[in-house]
Amino acid sequence: MSAAMLTRLLGVIAATVAAVPLTASPASAAVQRTYVSTDGSDANSCSRALPCRSFNAAIAKTESRGVVVAVDSGGYGPVTVDKAVTLAGAPGAHVAINASSGNAIQVVAGADDRVVLRHLYLNNLGTGGAGIGVLTGNALSLEDIVISDWIVGIGITSSAPDARLEISHSMLRGSLEGVSAGAGGENRLAISVDHTRFYDGRGGGAALIFNGAVNAAVTDSVVSNNDGPGFSVGPGARLSLERVVSSFNLYGILAAGSGRAIASNTTITGNDFGLVSFNGGQLVSRSNNTVEDNGVNGSFTGTVAAKLRAAPG
Repeated sequence: MSAAMLTRLLGVIAATVAAVPLTASPASAAVQRTYVSTDGSDANSCSRALPCRSFNAAIAKTESRGVVVAVDSGGYGPVTVDKAVTLAGAPGAHVAINASSGNAIQVVAGADDRVVLRHLYLNNLGTGGAGIGVLTGNALSLEDIVISDWIVGIGITSSAPDARLEISHSMLRGSLEGVSAGAGGENRLAISVDHTRFYDGRGGGAALIFNGAVNAAVTDSVVSNNDGPGFSVGPGARLSLERVVSSFNLYGILAAGSGRAIASNTTITGNDFGLVSFNGGQLVSRSNNTVEDNGVNGSFTGTVAAKLRAAPG
């Protein structure tokens, strides 16, 4: 290569390098893990060394399916979640998402997105609507969450294919309605609740209310001291209870319309009305339930025998 050609080639390379931006685009700047702190600033990078102050700022800098970690105790503002992401409080920290109006957490994620909330406290400081309001998204998983004093603790309405709500090892207290879930169309909303407590509901709402195309399963949980029904199963909804206590509520289990609840190893006691069904609602006993010491015990509308699954082949 001649000296003239080499000089020309080096000039082209230098011009090309100069044309490349020195700062990455917002999309390429997103990382898999970000951090927030009460001492942080939303002008920061949201790294561990330079945390952001709010979850909203951190979510914007987090990759889809990434994690936002709150590293210390304190109050963090309302959050809108618009992608698949995990919001987690550090173990041992009291990470509160407070709201004086509106919802503490609003989920508007994509049709294939899973949102995970872990180790968080959602507190109503005024006239807030819901602890968690779910408008869109494929799945919402709650792990070790405390939700207090809302009009609705968790409100979800979905007709998305295979939408799911999963709650485990959590507590909902002091709300008009604990979980209010409804779904329409051919796609059913699947709900699972495990090792969770619902208590001190106010104003006559249900601790858990299901309507429409909802399949709900509640296991190893307690629903107690609510002004309204412990469980309310409306037209089209199906509920399965296993090792559940519903006590000291207005109604232990209420089924209406074509709503259907099946209970096994469940205790209904101390309620004003234990079992109530009307307009075709079904309350079915599978086995080993206790309905005792209610103001009016009521009765199951039918029974079904436990069945063993046949061995393969």
